[in-house]
Amino acid sequence: MSAPQPPVTRDWLDIVLGASVTIVMVVVLALLLVGGRTLDFGYYTTFIGGRYAAPVYQILLSAAVVSVGATVIAFAIGLGLGFLTGWARALRPRPRRERAGLHGPPLARTLLGAAGRRLSRRLADFYVETMRGTPLLIQVVLLWSILQTALPSWDPTVRNLFTGVLAMTINTGGYQAETFRGGFQAVAPGQVEAAHALGMTRWLTMRHVVLPQAFRLVIPPLLNEFIALFKASSLLSWIGVIELTKVGKDLTFVNPHVFELFLLLTAIYLVVTVPLSRVVSVLEERLRIPGLGVQALPRQARRLRGRATL
Repeated sequence: MSAPQPPVTRDWLDIVLGASVTIVMVVVLALLLVGGRTLDFGYYTTFIGGRYAAPVYQILLSAAVVSVGATVIAFAIGLGLGFLTGWARALRPRPRRERAGLHGPPLARTLLGAAGRRLSRRLADFYVETMRGTPLLIQVVLLWSILQTALPSWDPTVRNLFTGVLAMTINTGGYQAETFRGGFQAVAPGQVEAAHALGMTRWLTMRHVVLPQAFRLVIPPLLNEFIALFKASSLLSWIGVIELTKVGKDLTFVNPHVFELFLLLTAIYLVVTVPLSRVVSVLEERLRIPGLGVQALPRQARRLRGRATL
């Protein structure tokens, strides 16, 4: 008979209690900051004319779609870029016998392969250090200045959005590369060497030995990177992209209900980020591999002990 699973009621109770405290604190803060007046929730249905021509809540929801869409596109493309760059940075040299040309490919091809791997690592290092060592805002403005000169015939709205997504893509690719590199290098070198000794190519070793273990380690930090990228999408307002922060700034000059406006902006960001943060916590618990770089969480350790009693 298996041992009973640990109850999860306490976890959900903590979540509900934390959300309730957050809501109460926001309401109290709102009452303090608005100088004793009540919040004007009717402002959210106020029709705004001119450039936006829609109720406030529809304007903000449309801007949220732009922010989420830009983040998803940039993250998805950056995922492939980060995977390849992280793989290049994690490449290990072949065993010495193969480098000497014994029991392996010809010496010339071996030397060319080693030179190619070294060059790819250096290029990957340059890319990652550049992306991680400079602010995203600088990258956005620099790329916007370049494309504004290179593509003057493009529609400004399309060009600005394209620039923002491209800047976010190359930025998140650098951060995801470090995540993938850490996941690849967490796999024991002995396993990789054993796969090579069996005659497996680098791709087969990556597919059947490294990836199944590395992906379990990189999924939670990749989701954290998505959350950070979504919040960083507010920087696209600097180049005129009609996303959440840009719309919020514009609406403050049309109908100045600043607190109600940014209260709703805060709520939209929280609606996206808080559930994802919870997903990250769950995945960190379920996907951890005890002994592979991290130890089991207390709840996971209890579950493993329960399975041991079968």
